[in-house]
Amino acid sequence: MQNNLIKKIVSSFYVLAMLTVQNCSTIFNGGSQYIIAEPSNQNGDHLPVRIETLSGAYNGKLPATIVTRPSSFSDVIIELEQPCFVEQRIKVTKSVTSSFWANILIGGLIGMTIDYYTGYMWKLDKHIIIPTEKKEDCPQSTNQKKKNQ
Repeated sequence: MQNNLIKKIVSSFYVLAMLTVQNCSTIFNGGSQYIIAEPSNQNGDHLPVRIETLSGAYNGKLPATIVTRPSSFSDVIIELEQPCFVEQRIKVTKSVTSSFWANILIGGLIGMTIDYYTGYMWKLDKHIIIPTEKKEDCPQSTNQKKKNQ
């Protein structure tokens, strides 16, 4: 009788441990991630860009630090649309975290599903280079005209 009680307690503890650890990515990767977006050359310093994240879109300037949370349903996009520069639309790449695969070890199909829907199965690239190539047909700025005269 006492042996059965010990087995029940150990079994209950095991089941409770499985349920609390099965969504590994949400536990280990939960929270915000940081992305640094930099121009490919000095021409791009202080250029305005539009940044789209899970929480919405906003305007910033290069170089930019983007604080966001990963999502399975939404991408982080950085757009450069300036008259004298080649337009760019960069989608920040994401990869599956190793802690997401740890769910398999504990039989965590439920945990994998939770991690997918919360977006914490993803790790976003931390450093993005935005190509800042000037257009050749763009009129020279007034500073450049003065230097050339």
